[in-house]
Amino acid sequence: MLYTGSYKKTHFELDCGEYTYKVIPLYMTKYRSEDVFAIVKRKTAQNEILNDEDFANLAMTPVMSGNISKKETILAALSYIKNYQSESANRVTAILFAFADKFLNMEELSEVKEMIYMTRLGQMLVNDGIEKGIEKGIEKGIEKGKAQENEDMCSLIRNLLDSNRIDDLKKATEDKTYCLKLKKEFNI
Repeated sequence: MLYTGSYKKTHFELDCGEYTYKVIPLYMTKYRSEDVFAIVKRKTAQNEILNDEDFANLAMTPVMSGNISKKETILAALSYIKNYQSESANRVTAILFAFADKFLNMEELSEVKEMIYMTRLGQMLVNDGIEKGIEKGIEKGIEKGKAQENEDMCSLIRNLLDSNRIDDLKKATEDKTYCLKLKKEFNI
């Protein structure tokens, strides 16, 4: 069981008569975020690659004790992983954003969002958003184009019927070029 915040001691055994359930409590306040940052900073300075344990520790820094704010803790952790292009780095980014969403106000969350944009995961999310936006724009454009085409055809049909030009109407349904010529004639 993982405990964060002010938990110092909890019950870790539940006696249910025939069965007794035990959990191993892990108090995150026993760990200091500054210690994790010191290790990662040393490794980074020596050009060592961070391992999965380093990534896991960075992910948990927001729920560890420390002398810096949650926002600064999250930003510091993100600054160490922003240049990594791995699944571990992406997972840590997602975890840190989840903590940011839980612990920070909107203004602080906005600062964290800016830092996340600089990570590989952030860039992937931005690119996906742009791609989806383009797709939606194309779909809406096609829908509008079809609606306008239908409106134009209705207008052409109305004008041809009002002018009693049935033969032209019939020819327009069979010949696209002739249809375009008629639209031009009626300023459609």
